Amino acid sequence: MLCSTGVLTRDPDGTDHKQILEHGGKLGTSALELAVYEAWYGHLDEVVEDLRGSSFSFPVVHAKKGSRRGSGATTRTRSTTRTRSSR
Repeated sequence: MLCSTGVLTRDPDGTDHKQILEHGGKLGTSALELAVYEAWYGHLDEVVEDLRGSSFSFPVVHAKKGSRRGSGATTRTRSTTRTRSSR
């Protein structure tokens, strides 16, 4: 069963990804649906690194349409590495 990280984070005032790390264990699942926020774009590599270092898996990730544009972030999953680029 998946639980959305949106129960721990909210746009625009509660987007600190560290809330997921601090409180995610209380949700009763290790698989989370990750909501990505615009507030993360400037430090997306840091967010990804922190989340990858956690005990959680994120089999589903969602963000606003068009959010990949211009982020310049490198996304690393457990099995692949992709570089996001502007279109």
